[in-house]
Amino acid sequence: MRIDTLYYTDGWNAKVEVLWRCDSPIRPDEDIHGENYSIYIDGTIEARSDFLYDFASGAVDTDAMKVAALAHDIPCRAIRQGLLDPSWQPVADRLLQTVYLRVDVGDLGWFKSSVRKIRAKWVFRAVREYQKRKPRILFESHPVKRIPAEKKDK
Repeated sequence: MRIDTLYYTDGWNAKVEVLWRCDSPIRPDEDIHGENYSIYIDGTIEARSDFLYDFASGAVDTDAMKVAALAHDIPCRAIRQGLLDPSWQPVADRLLQTVYLRVDVGDLGWFKSSVRKIRAKWVFRAVREYQKRKPRILFESHPVKRIPAEKKDK
C-alpha cells in the first residue's frame, strides 16, 4: 500500500461544487480573474467549482448566510490579493447584508422576518467593525499542514 504525505489547509468550511453567480454593485475597471473566482465589470461575481470559503466568521451559518458569505468573500479575497481596489470594501460589506436579505428561505412569518432584518443589520455592523480593526495585508492564507507519509519498514 502506498500512502503519500498529505499537504492540506484547514479552516475552510465549504467548497463550491457548481458554477455560482451573483449580481453586485461592485464595478472594477477591468474584469478580475482570481483562482476559481471572477468579478466582471458589469458587477457579476462568479465562483467556479472548487472555490473554497469559510462561511461567515462569527455568524450562525444559516443557508441564507452561507450564500451571503460567498458573495462577500469573493470581493474580500480579491482585495486581499491586490486585484480589487480596497475602496470597494464597504460596498462588499453592504453586499453581505443585501444578499442575506434576498436569499429565498421560504415564508418566515412576520416575527422571523423582523428578526432576520435585525440580524442582517447586526452582521453588517460586525463586519464593518472587523474591517476597521483587522490588519491590512496583501494576501492572507491558511497555513499548510502536513501529515507524514506511512513509515517505511526497516
